[in-house]
Amino acid sequence: MRQYLAVQVGVCSLALFGMILSPTLMEFLSSLIRLLTEGNTFGKHFVFLGFFIFVGLLKLGLGNKDIPFISMLSINRVKTALFALIAIGFAFNIIANLLIFQEYGAPINGYVAHVANCGISTCWEATYIQHSHSLKPAINFIDQKLHLNLGSMVDTGRPMSEIEPNVDAVSIIALAILALIFTISIILAIKEENYANLLILQLASIVSIISVLDGGLFTVAGINAIVLLALYWGNGEKTDMDWKFYAFLLAYVYFIGAIVPKLVGTNLVFLSYFALAGILISIFILYKSNLPKFPKFLAYASIFLLIFSAWHLHSLFNYVYNGENAGPSGKAIIYGFPDDLATDNALSNFNAPKLSSFYRYGWYAAVVPSKELAVNGLVKSLKPSVSPKGYFLGEADSQEDREGLVTVILRGNAAPVEISTVSFRAIGYAICEKRCVIRGTTSLYANHLALEISSFLYSKGYDAVVITPVMWDYGKVN
Repeated sequence: MRQYLAVQVGVCSLALFGMILSPTLMEFLSSLIRLLTEGNTFGKHFVFLGFFIFVGLLKLGLGNKDIPFISMLSINRVKTALFALIAIGFAFNIIANLLIFQEYGAPINGYVAHVANCGISTCWEATYIQHSHSLKPAINFIDQKLHLNLGSMVDTGRPMSEIEPNVDAVSIIALAILALIFTISIILAIKEENYANLLILQLASIVSIISVLDGGLFTVAGINAIVLLALYWGNGEKTDMDWKFYAFLLAYVYFIGAIVPKLVGTNLVFLSYFALAGILISIFILYKSNLPKFPKFLAYASIFLLIFSAWHLHSLFNYVYNGENAGPSGKAIIYGFPDDLATDNALSNFNAPKLSSFYRYGWYAAVVPSKELAVNGLVKSLKPSVSPKGYFLGEADSQEDREGLVTVILRGNAAPVEISTVSFRAIGYAICEKRCVIRGTTSLYANHLALEISSFLYSKGYDAVVITPVMWDYGKVN
């Protein structure tokens, strides 16, 4: 056990320092970690590695010492407590998200977005049922109460905290739940004597903490958390689930990875989101297949799932690391530009022969390429001339034009404003006063559209909440 723990601490420490020292290594390792945790925030990945370093050092420091209070606890009862707390955390995430929808009259499939000032930089937050940021303001709560001023370096959830109802109460409850999940996880880690079980526990715990705080149950991280918790329960010290348990997990991943995408009509990238869960389950089934009475057909099925999942995991890694491709029929969406004069000068002099046009609203830009290019490549080409602070991310859009409704809520004493951006063309009356619903056409995904309109309004001095129909994300793509 001690040897494994020493390797764990060493590898994670080298990875952590490597990410700090090398932007190239940071992008590579961050892409690997995102296969488990999802999201773009580098801070999340430092927390991920830091958790493994902390647990490893704690176990090494304790050695064989007996802690009376912990030794008295039944490991199965502690497991049950952990699972119950994580379930409560996911449920509270959903409830808080629904309260935001209710506050702004957003539909259940709505996408609620807000752009705000975060110190020396602009930042934005959005929430929807498939990826909720309703508990993210808990980070901002700590930042504000302890006067840490992390806003320019860390995504603290400040934009969402400015528009979320009862935000302080929500943040306090969220922090209490997360602290209990962390504490119970550490107690379980101390009690675990088998490194394989400990490794699964650590993965399940940190992915659960991250997904409860950022994303919720229906994200890649949420699905991975559920699968890891199930594998940890089934591979416990005194329990060994029979083959039916693993058959259920295998069927579950097939369902969410292959059948659900067909039901909602999304593109193949969706399949790769659950590929890592498929690989984990496949390896477990193959390992368990040597047990007596374990059916061979299940082992054969897991081999197929392993190949299927590995193919899509490769697709997901390529998507995360290299970025989507955008061509003349689509746009490259880039945001996170610093708010300063040097950035303005650098962008005005930016020489990019692959671009046919470059539109900007403050920290946000919509780029129309003259030929197909990888968005991450465009972001990297900008970095030498534009020194990023905080976010500096890019995503592609290549959907067909479609018509839909966008809701805009102007906060405070705001003058009427015309809503018409590079990508959103209003049909008919487009002057917004306080709350308005505007019909228009766009090719952007719902999240990109919310980001563009929010950034457009923010660049003109407006504080606004923007609601777009999230199911556009599942429309037909080129």
